[in-house]
Amino acid sequence: MPSALAEKLHGLLLQDLSSGKLPPGLIINRRQIAAEYNVSVTPVLEVMTMLELEGFLEILPRKGTQIKLITQQTITGNFILRDSVESKAARIYFGEKIGKKIDSLLDFAEKVNAAPEENLKDWELEIAFHHELVSLAGYPILTDTYDRIMRLYLFHGMNQLIPGYLKTSRDDHVQLVKNLLNAESAEQAEKTIRDHVWYGKTYLLTGQI
Repeated sequence: MPSALAEKLHGLLLQDLSSGKLPPGLIINRRQIAAEYNVSVTPVLEVMTMLELEGFLEILPRKGTQIKLITQQTITGNFILRDSVESKAARIYFGEKIGKKIDSLLDFAEKVNAAPEENLKDWELEIAFHHELVSLAGYPILTDTYDRIMRLYLFHGMNQLIPGYLKTSRDDHVQLVKNLLNAESAEQAEKTIRDHVWYGKTYLLTGQI
């Protein structure tokens, strides 16, 4: 169990990874991080181990610890994992579970649709919305896994330059909720989420970036 200080530092480093303050390819060391964030080396070592396990850092022989470079393989792999978690969760919350939360989900979806999709806060809002959907399944391990996947998603998304001709606006989240509510089977609910997750992202499967 991480210490309270390590948990706080972990959150700060995640913010700086997603914002680009700590960019891919940067070589870092524990003393540098300790000085930058005004903490001792002990929690830094704890957090660096956590971030390595989460896929943000890697140890390079004779170089040190590097913030992982972003490749198409890592981006696509992360999307496949997201698809797996969200679509399987949809099979579980299909029907009565989503019906009980329909009003709050529609309100949340409207806020996501209205967000300009221009910065980190907009992305975080959308991720929080999908967190709510996954949590409807009632399995904390699924929600925790989703959260870990989406931390990497933010890191990849905010640091990866997507060619302009590949960019698309986000899918309609209000319509997504309505489609999930009206799904006639678990299979249809799963397909609805899968289509949404991959909306405008099929280029990831073709190696275009």
